[in-house]
Formats: sequence, structure tokens, C-alpha cells
Amino acid sequence: MTTIARREAVLRRARTANGMCFDLPITRYAMADYLGLTIETVSRQISALKQDDVSVLESMRRVVVPDFARLSVEAGEDSGVSVLW
Repeated sequence: MTTIARREAVLRRARTANGMCFDLPITRYAMADYLGLTIETVSRQISALKQDDVSVLESMRRVVVPDFARLSVEAGEDSGVSVLW
């Protein structure tokens, strides 16, 4: 999700008052297939990010990330955050 959020920030400057928002370009099933995981694992991880207030799901694909730096740290990708935020 951090890669998608980073791309959206650079290409579209998709910021809102609540953070940044973007549409996931692929389904959870496609994510699972690409990553070699089960759809249940992908869904659990997305739910965990939501439960920890790292992301908000407005719909099945619409995601709001209130604090990109926090998402980046959760994903273990904290380099380059200041460039976007």
C-alpha cells in the first residue's frame, strides 16, 4: 500500500484534509495472487491497518491514509517520507 500511496502522492498530489486518498488499482484477490498470499491474509492485514487507525477504507478500493509517515513506518519503509509530507 505504501508504494501505491507514494505513487499517488507524486503523480496526483492526492491530499485531502484527512490525509491522502487513493483508489487501490487492484483487488485484494489480485494483491494476494501477486504476493503469493491468501486473500484472507491480505484482508487481515488491511483490516489491521484500519483497526490501528493507519488507514481508513471509504469503500472496497478507496483508501485514506491520515499519516503517510506512520503507514511507511508500519510497512518498514520509512525512507523518503519527508519528500512527500
